[in-house]
Amino acid sequence: MPDNSERLNPARLFASPSLLGTPPQDLKFSPDGRYIVFRAPDAHDLQKTNLHRIDLQTMSSSVWIESSDIKQTAADVTNYSAEERAERERRRDFSYGITSFSWRPGHPEELFIPLDGQGYLLRVDTPHRPRPLCPADLRHSGFTWSTSGQYLSYVRDRDLYFLDVRSGLEQRVTDDASNTVQSGLPDFLAAEEMHRFQGHWWSRCDREIYFTRTDESTVAERFRLEVDAAGSKTVPQRYPFAGQANPEVELWVYNLNNGDKRQLWSSATADEYLARCVPYADGALLLTQDRQQHQLAYRRCPTGGLPEEVPVYVERATSWVNLTNDLKPLDNGFITTDEMNGTRQIIILDDIGEGVARYDGMQHINRVVKATTDTIWACGWSQSPTDNHLFRINRATGATDQLTQAPGWHEVALNETGDTFVDRYSSSQEPLTIEVVSQGRHQTLYSQRNDALHPYRPYLGQHVEGKTGSIVAADGSDLWYRITPPIDTSSGHCPTIVYVYGGPGVQKVRNEWNPLTNQLFAHQGFAVVELDNRGSANRGRAFEAPLYHNMGRVEIEDQLRVFDALAGCNWADLTRVGVFGHSYGGYMALMLLCQAPDSFAAGAAVAPVCDWRLYDTHYTERYMGMPTDNPEAYQHANVLTHLHALTAPLLLMHGMADDNVLFDNSTMIMAELQRQNKQFELMTYPGAKHSMQEPHVSVHRFDLILDFFRRTL
Repeated sequence: MPDNSERLNPARLFASPSLLGTPPQDLKFSPDGRYIVFRAPDAHDLQKTNLHRIDLQTMSSSVWIESSDIKQTAADVTNYSAEERAERERRRDFSYGITSFSWRPGHPEELFIPLDGQGYLLRVDTPHRPRPLCPADLRHSGFTWSTSGQYLSYVRDRDLYFLDVRSGLEQRVTDDASNTVQSGLPDFLAAEEMHRFQGHWWSRCDREIYFTRTDESTVAERFRLEVDAAGSKTVPQRYPFAGQANPEVELWVYNLNNGDKRQLWSSATADEYLARCVPYADGALLLTQDRQQHQLAYRRCPTGGLPEEVPVYVERATSWVNLTNDLKPLDNGFITTDEMNGTRQIIILDDIGEGVARYDGMQHINRVVKATTDTIWACGWSQSPTDNHLFRINRATGATDQLTQAPGWHEVALNETGDTFVDRYSSSQEPLTIEVVSQGRHQTLYSQRNDALHPYRPYLGQHVEGKTGSIVAADGSDLWYRITPPIDTSSGHCPTIVYVYGGPGVQKVRNEWNPLTNQLFAHQGFAVVELDNRGSANRGRAFEAPLYHNMGRVEIEDQLRVFDALAGCNWADLTRVGVFGHSYGGYMALMLLCQAPDSFAAGAAVAPVCDWRLYDTHYTERYMGMPTDNPEAYQHANVLTHLHALTAPLLLMHGMADDNVLFDNSTMIMAELQRQNKQFELMTYPGAKHSMQEPHVSVHRFDLILDFFRRTL
């Protein structure tokens, strides 16, 4: 057993080089299939990412393009536009350097890299001679290539432009940007809640651009006090609170031949959301949600025409319809997924929306990877939701083959023909492994276990495996949990932290290499237990539905089952159990402390929601309905309703520039605790937004959390 100097601590966990090493991100095959290209953190700066390349003929891996080869960049985002900073926050990507890359369509010899507000074109044979494409000394975002690769579109100062790459001529599409109007970028709700990160799309014929125009003047302006190290400032923000007005979103089309612009759709017409826009052979498919999100309508919009009034397909639910990126056009129809039968399954529809085939060879689909005339590749699970595998489905027979065999969580990227894939996986017993799989042959590209120079190597012998299992919920559902014991259980009276999220859209318990935050707690003497309650992701609508109009009830009931799981651990002291969570997890930490005060000895709540009327429309109304229609449920789900029962020590933390879960939520909690004369501990972080990902903030935050739980548990 290591001495204390060898144990993991926050300063080392969040320092460079990263203990994750340089794990690949955005794995993609080159168009010629010879290389696998990916982003990875710089060996000396975990926030900076460079481009790496693996030669599949020699299996050699190397840094291909360093971001500094193109332009010197820094982690400081002072010069970023508001739109660029918002995109980083919405994507939860806080790296700098090469943060994305793609091949120029129709030009496999050219690579495109957006960097520091500019777009650069590089030839793959001479990558160190970048060619800037956009006007210099101006900042751009939302880069999108046309289908042929002749045009590159982007947004500058909230207006949409496109560039003819051959001639270098720039064309302006919109000219009405203002403080409340923007075109070509997703609005806050689209990016944060719908995960629609695009705001404009090219038709397949290159003759039209579909683009959104967002007008936030319909949303009441609030003035948020934002505090950073330099002082405080008042920031105006148009935040669409639950039950109140949404921004008005319109879809327009621009014709390159004559410069005409026409409005195709408006959220003001039926109070709907534009969830997706997917170009197809002769136009685009629009996916729209009603405000209550009980249905997802697929509408065809032919080139040069208006969207058809009657949808070609509608997915309906009595609770809510989840959004995915599974829609993929086919030659004579499209493939998508729905949860009409309780779990997510693949369906194929023809051009008029008639069902052609439904495939149910898997228990649950979580991603359609690729589809051809004969074959579908999809990720999901058949046996256990804690594993994720790649499956191949024969479209003619429905026969389903599992292509990834090793137990664990697999993330894959396919080549153009589908006969080769790169498999990035781990399990509770095996750290990260990357293989190339082709016609049954496995070639190992990387194995963390065999990497003698990996930064985590000194801790590998002390790594604590997470043990997964399941217990039964009140309705008979299996609830999966993971228990990470402390590194030393010899005392037989070890404290435990329930590390909770609890909200929809997230799955914590996976058969993967145990996360480093769990190792941090284990090395510092704490056990960690995690549980995916009803309402969490990757189980299907039937598992999620009990949360509907019921926040703050079913999740609490299920999370308390962790004590049943801990009962079998002879080292656990059930009188010394704390709870910790961030965002929805912070909300859950407070609700568990208040609704089960005899069960928890202490709790830390980070950036918690207090009153769901203070959160946004698309997220909150999806699960809770409108506040005016469901006041009792909103009242019960309000943390203030339950604070009178709080008896355990509480640590409350919040970023003072949070534009997602507004700081108002924590100030309401502070005020009510003070009114009731209940003592609590507080830490606020100047300049930190919701994710609180700055390294110094992360170190301080986890040092404080560990200190708090040492004192209280």
